[in-house]
Amino acid sequence: MRFDIIITGCAALALAACGGAGSAPASKTSPSSTPSAAPSGVAGQITQLGAGTLMVKQQSGDVSVAYSASTNVLQTSGATQSNIVAGACVVVGGKRASVGAVAADMVQVQFNMNGNCTPPPGVGQFSPGPENQVANLRGKITSVSGNSFVVQPVNTGDSTAVTVNVPATAQITRLDTATTSRLAVGQCVRVNGQADASGVVQARTLVITPPGPSGCASGAQPRPSGSATPGA
Repeated sequence: MRFDIIITGCAALALAACGGAGSAPASKTSPSSTPSAAPSGVAGQITQLGAGTLMVKQQSGDVSVAYSASTNVLQTSGATQSNIVAGACVVVGGKRASVGAVAADMVQVQFNMNGNCTPPPGVGQFSPGPENQVANLRGKITSVSGNSFVVQPVNTGDSTAVTVNVPATAQITRLDTATTSRLAVGQCVRVNGQADASGVVQARTLVITPPGPSGCASGAQPRPSGSATPGA
């Protein structure tokens, strides 16, 4: 899946002009009182954890994040063919053959979504390529047979079931619901939310993923998976 969020830093607040009796030069007047746009998300590595707060390190600098009991928490991890089961939600990126079947390059199985296969806030879809053969599917798995499965799409205008073939080279991940107890220093995290007036991002969704060989890619979308009891 790919966090498609790129954050450039916390929103900066302009200073209000100060009143005074003196005739201050124009060059010393305050900048516009309109704050810069608040970021919609953050992606990077957790460097500090506190009570309802965490610090995320990304290329543009450290960002303070606040979360609460209402924050949606998800966790990603690697998966195998055995995790592709009927009833689970799935996102597939691959190439569509002339007969309509899809050869998967990436498969993300999503568990504990309460039967709702629309993406939670902050969870993006695989980006379709420029060619007509490129497939970008989201839906529910209706049946599994060997290295193939059938998905009922929910993100296309055509709800016709699609057969997906999963070669040995396909990347398979899973996304599970989790809790904030799974947060840990050193993990990668993607945060969907808005920065408040003080620059703290108020998280709506946290997506936890282990760091890759090169660490956490700032602004990159983590490849989902997780560690919770599978369920539709």
